[in-house]
Parts: sequence; C-alpha cells; structure tokens
Amino acid sequence: MENLLQFFKRFGLFLQFLLLETIAIVLLVYFNGYQRSVFMSSAGLVTGVVYQGMDAVGGYFHLRDVNEKLSQENAELKNEIARLQALSSPSVVQMDSIAYATGDSVLYQPFYYLSAHIIQNSINRQQNYITLDRGANDGVQQDMGVVSPQGVVGIVKSVSSHYAMVMPIINVQSHISCRLDASNNFGSLVWDAVDYRYATLQEVPGHVKVEIGETVSTSGFSSIFPSGIPVGKVVDVQLMTENQFLDIKVELSVDFAKISQVNLIGFKGKYELMTLQ
Repeated sequence: MENLLQFFKRFGLFLQFLLLETIAIVLLVYFNGYQRSVFMSSAGLVTGVVYQGMDAVGGYFHLRDVNEKLSQENAELKNEIARLQALSSPSVVQMDSIAYATGDSVLYQPFYYLSAHIIQNSINRQQNYITLDRGANDGVQQDMGVVSPQGVVGIVKSVSSHYAMVMPIINVQSHISCRLDASNNFGSLVWDAVDYRYATLQEVPGHVKVEIGETVSTSGFSSIFPSGIPVGKVVDVQLMTENQFLDIKVELSVDFAKISQVNLIGFKGKYELMTLQ
C-alpha cells in the first residue's frame, strides 16, 4: 500500500495530465466533424495494418496444412495421369471400367502415389536420413521411391505402423540408376558426403560426350522409380584415367535443406517382379 501511495505521489501530476489530455481529445473528436473523420480514417488504417499482421501470422501457422493438402492433391493428380495414360495406350483394353494390358497379365499402370510430410531431416552427416509421418497403416512399404515436386529424394528403407525412414540420395550408401537425357547413357548416382547440393554420376563410359547443363533423370531400370523423374543437371565432367569412365558432377534438383512435403511411389507389380529375379 505504501509503495502504491509513493507511486501516485511521484507520478500523480503526469497521470493527471494524461487523463485531461485524453478527455480533451475525446471532446475535440466528438464535437467536431472534421477531426472525427480524420480520426476514423487513421483508426481504420491502424486497424487494417493490425488485421493484416494477424492474418499473416495466422497464414504462416496454416502453411503446413496448405502444403499437406497440395501434396495430397498432387499425388491424386499423378494417379489420375497414370490411369489416363494406361487407358490411352493402344496395348490396353477397357473391361468393366478396369484397364488391362493385352498380351500379358501385368497391369499396365504399375505405379501409384501417396503424399507425406517430413518430420525429421538431416543434411550434414555421411548417412543422412529422413523421417516421414506416414507408415504401414497408410500403405507405405519398404523400397518405395520418394520424390518432391523438384525431383528424386530417396528410397524408403524401414517402415513402422505410423512412420517411415527414407535414405535420401545424399547418403553415402545410396545408389540410384540414372540417365543423361541428351545422350540416353546410363550410370549410377552416388554421394561423396562433401556437399548436399551435389552428387556424382559414375559408370558412364569415357567416350560419351557430356555437355555442361545437360539434365539427368531416373533411368526406370528398377521397380522403385519410373523413368524420367528429374535428378539434376551436369556442372562438371572429369575422365578417370584409371578406368576410362567419366566422373560427372551433378547439381541436384532437390534442395534438401528446404523440402517439407514429398510423394511416395509404389509399384504394384513389385512382388511379382521379385519372384522372377
């Protein structure tokens, strides 16, 4: 109580001035039309700025929901494109709304897509891994391919009921079959643990002519990725004298420091193919 009295004794005149100043401003605005219009315009501007800031903050916290919806829509569109491509193929016949490949028993539309959100990611280790918020209960299986809108991300290596762990292409144990799009020559993409922005395409014969800026994509020589998914572009080429193969430096399409949404690629004929190998 004594402290409160000391406060009013010390700041009483200042508080009295603020009170009288406020009353004067209220009376001026209330009884004068011009001052009232100026005040309302200024108040509207301030309110608009405040609401705009609140909307920006709210929008930021809803970005994940928006990204997840867009990723889900992207997966659905890819599934629809694959279905339409199957129906438009001359080797496919339509029976009871189901597409079948003529001449064999394998479905012509082998790949399907699922959306997922990244909940953990690393880029500064030799063996980087990514954790997704989708698991076996959502249809995720081991050895599914993982892509982003920009290109290849990696391969699912382990799955639990609700989560999946992905080995990205920026892992020293990763090997993905890729092709040079201009020449259609194939090689194996590996990572040297130096820079997460670059990988190396190996096993390309030394006589192959490779241009700087040439694009690199998946070869399709597996049940994991369809052919033609972007991987990156060539930024440097070196001939390895010891084996006469090229060492091709590739700038990756995916920025692993920024990705948050991905699509998983499933292959319907995987187990049938495995029985033949």
